[in-house]
Amino acid sequence: MTDVLFAIGDAIMLVAIIGTIVFAISYGVFFNWRGTPAGRSLMYFVLALVGWALQSFYARIDSDYPGRPWTRIVVYALIATTVWRLVVTLWRSWHKTPIKIEPRKKDEHAE
Repeated sequence: MTDVLFAIGDAIMLVAIIGTIVFAISYGVFFNWRGTPAGRSLMYFVLALVGWALQSFYARIDSDYPGRPWTRIVVYALIATTVWRLVVTLWRSWHKTPIKIEPRKKDEHAE
């Protein structure tokens, strides 16, 4: 049963990899992602996510591939960098927006 669950997980991971690659290519070719800080941050994050997914998928196939420790360090550093770039871009854009942004109000019907 465990092997079946791992196989299902691997298949889902492969579908996710294909989706992120299609997104990155589509976004890179058909959209002006360089036009805004948010667009650049999103592209860098998706590319880091592609790297993470490919590295993880390959590790499932061959857990002792050459250069794995260094590959992991580089991929994880890229992910950390791009995540924090997203955070900084979000906060900078919030302070620069010409529209007054109000905090979300608590839903009156939630209680």
